[in-house]
Amino acid sequence: MAEKKYNIKDIINSTTEEKNKFNNSFLWWKIAVKYPAAFLTKIFLWFKINPNSVTSISVLIGLIGLYLIAFGKYSYNLFGILLVYIWQLLDDVDGNIARITDCTSKYGEFLDDLGAIIMYGFLFYALGINVALNPDIYVGHNNYFSSLFPYNVSIFITGSMCSILCVLRLYQNFLFNKVVGENLNKNSIKITSKERNINFSLVYNLLRSNILEFMGFLLPIVFISHSMKNIDYILILYFSFFLFDFLLSTYAHLSRLKYD
Repeated sequence: MAEKKYNIKDIINSTTEEKNKFNNSFLWWKIAVKYPAAFLTKIFLWFKINPNSVTSISVLIGLIGLYLIAFGKYSYNLFGILLVYIWQLLDDVDGNIARITDCTSKYGEFLDDLGAIIMYGFLFYALGINVALNPDIYVGHNNYFSSLFPYNVSIFITGSMCSILCVLRLYQNFLFNKVVGENLNKNSIKITSKERNINFSLVYNLLRSNILEFMGFLLPIVFISHSMKNIDYILILYFSFFLFDFLLSTYAHLSRLKYD
């Protein structure tokens, strides 16, 4: 029996309409992930590498990237960001392979989500470590005015808080979807006009996803800011974004659930 060959179009079309619509809301994904990931999928399919193996490889590459970002010298930091980008590509590849070969599994889904949580949870932590270990090369060092903590300690705390808020936001979404899913099965949640008024606006969601997410412009922003040696300012800015987003999402989720 002849082995089935997949082209790029087959791989891209294997994505469900709902997921494709979601992915296309991320401009960075459309520009720099969609087609490179499809091309890599074709290569992995040719070598008959299963999706769980791709996920494991991607997490390993991502962890090496985070280590280089945190502890490497300047040029290694940039290479570490590149490795995180490769993780992002492979994070798409494993799903493509699973769908096109019809070998999805709960194990693979869990492994894939775990890898994403690790990357979200430790990227900003790694950036904070990098600034803490190399404070003199960043522009904010000369403009630091607080006497409470040294500059490097303050930026390390800021990066750590970004990671904590990011993971809390992911966990909050998990809890909300779990509760809403259970209640929807009981037909107990009613969507009212008042509830719709407190949902995030389309504009906010687009801005949020394209600034705070890996599928958005998070990595390009990190790469450019690191190249310009102002990653310390970016960490402060992202801490503000994450704190605002966490508080706003908490308010929106609680406001919706009170109608249950």
